[in-house]
Amino acid sequence: MKKSLLKILTSFALLALLTGCATSIPMTVTRPAELNLNGAKSVAVLPTQTELQSEYTPIGILGLFSVKSEKASKENLEKRSIANHFTNALLSNLMDDGYMYVVGGKFVENALTNGTDIPCDIYITGELASFSESIRTDSYTNDEGEKYYKYEKLVDVTINYKIIDAQTNAVLSIKSKRLSDKSSQYEYKSSLPDAYSIIYNSVENLAKAIMKELRPYTETYYITLLSDKTKDESMKLANQYAKNKKYDLAYQTFMECYEANGYYEAGYNAACLLEVLGDLYNAETLMKDVYQKTSEKKAAKALQHIREEIKYKEKLDAQNAARK
Repeated sequence: MKKSLLKILTSFALLALLTGCATSIPMTVTRPAELNLNGAKSVAVLPTQTELQSEYTPIGILGLFSVKSEKASKENLEKRSIANHFTNALLSNLMDDGYMYVVGGKFVENALTNGTDIPCDIYITGELASFSESIRTDSYTNDEGEKYYKYEKLVDVTINYKIIDAQTNAVLSIKSKRLSDKSSQYEYKSSLPDAYSIIYNSVENLAKAIMKELRPYTETYYITLLSDKTKDESMKLANQYAKNKKYDLAYQTFMECYEANGYYEAGYNAACLLEVLGDLYNAETLMKDVYQKTSEKKAAKALQHIREEIKYKEKLDAQNAARK
């Protein structure tokens, strides 16, 4: 009997929790490019540079003779592979959606060498500024008390890059990114993968992150409505509209409740729903009114958020206008 009663009470509590949960609305929006590129429509990526170590090791006091260093040669190949991957990853991302026309880097290199007009609006240069790899050894003991070893390779690189206005030579962005990664553990050193394979995904992710500087991108955040504490039937109806994604009806009903009764939750939710409906300026006006009347911290925070969204929108509009 007690167990049955407990189950019933638990079910009611769960039902109350679910019905009283605040409604969260996902918002997928387009953000402006982080850089203002003055309406740039074309871009080039120059080959990523790397300081290659000499492939020859001096022998003797005067260094008059040399032999090919296998270790140096292998390291240079690793560096070149990583540098090439960064260049190719940038190109692949840029050509993904056609936001900007991609000009061959060789044409830009020739123009820079010859002092002629550069055939693109902006270009990107990169440098593999540092490279290191090391092997870590961990010891273990098996059930028979015998010691054995496992090995993993650690790779650390630094990539510098610049985004340059081709018409003015102004450096629009200059950054240095350190990337570190490691392999899985292996029983034999000879089984360890090369550095290029280990750092591959980190380089890919860096190239994707740089795209945010160059072109608009999408982002998702959530708007959470306030739970109803008034027990007003109209408020319940408005909440139900919101849960069913009938945002225009939810806004109208919350707004009527706010105007008739001055409910803080109603005004707050109505302002949030205006944001959902894309009416940011009226959302700002209403949330400001709610904050001035209630001094609620949540309203102040929501007002700041709406103003930030307005700045994003205006920046994106300006970028789009500059490209026409």
